[in-house]
Amino acid sequence: MPRFEFGPLYKFFTSAGLVLIIAAIALPWAILRESSVLLISQQEMDGLTPVAQAVIETKQVQSEGLVHFYPWLSGALLAAGVFLLVYGLIKWSKRQKVVDEKEDNEVLLQRRGLEPLNSDEIDHRRNIEVAESIAAEQEATSEAGSTVDVDKAPASERDTAAGPHSSISTEPVANLMTMSATRSSDVLRHLETRSTYTAVERQLLNKLSAAFSPTHDVAHGVKMSARSDVTADLVALSPENSSEPDYVFELKYFAGAVLIALVLKALSQIRAMTNSMTPANDPTAVVGVAIVVVEEPEAFARLCRLLPEIQRVPARAGPRSGVLPILRSELASLEPRMLRRAVIASLPE
Repeated sequence: MPRFEFGPLYKFFTSAGLVLIIAAIALPWAILRESSVLLISQQEMDGLTPVAQAVIETKQVQSEGLVHFYPWLSGALLAAGVFLLVYGLIKWSKRQKVVDEKEDNEVLLQRRGLEPLNSDEIDHRRNIEVAESIAAEQEATSEAGSTVDVDKAPASERDTAAGPHSSISTEPVANLMTMSATRSSDVLRHLETRSTYTAVERQLLNKLSAAFSPTHDVAHGVKMSARSDVTADLVALSPENSSEPDYVFELKYFAGAVLIALVLKALSQIRAMTNSMTPANDPTAVVGVAIVVVEEPEAFARLCRLLPEIQRVPARAGPRSGVLPILRSELASLEPRMLRRAVIASLPE
């Protein structure tokens, strides 16, 4: 008899269905086996003691009731077993398709020299990108406020002008409070930026998956097997004998100013991965796109103006790679098919 599976629910339903079907088949056999008591003749009964006669008569009454009842019970068990078995197999089939797709993706990644990132690596990577986005904001703020005002000068300079004893008792406390406030502000900024970055990344990855999954096998968060420091947010791998190229995507988000150095870094990551994945006899088999989502329209316009210069840097050698700027306010309304067209249009000829 099959054992109950108490892991995934669909396995429990399947095993329960098998048990009920076996029970429905075994029940008639067990009852008919016990109904042999009905075949005792009256002559044999007369030769028994009164106690034995009473016991046999009781068993005969019980067996008669079971003989009339067991077809209904067996039918109910069989129907319930078939239902649970079919339901469990349907759920199992759907889950198995997901498992098969995952295994197929892993095989495709291995053939390209790639492997998926684990959860710790994804979290570490996101923290680095959030820190880079915050650094871009801070650099833009420092450039915008580079002029020095007397009222905003450091406390030590103001104290020197006011006198040598004007802030002896308050400066250590003030410095401590400033440091504590700064740390709290940094933590809050990091958490806020991380939340926004994660939302933008999830939204964009879902749209890219919808855009390329009809023709490609899509995998989120991958790295090169030979170089774990070279990663990508998403790859879309074309099936064998397909005319479509493989796509490598790196995503960047800037809440304020755009640091061109970070965009070039993303292109460098893309170039390293596409060079590794590209076969020697087909340099057009793999392409890469850095998608840059920008919050502020002014920073977006500046990035678009600098795009020809940025594109020229990684275009000197290797597979084609491009940069696709997207204004965040337009991301929600961007349809997957339009995103796919924009990705293809961003690649240099």
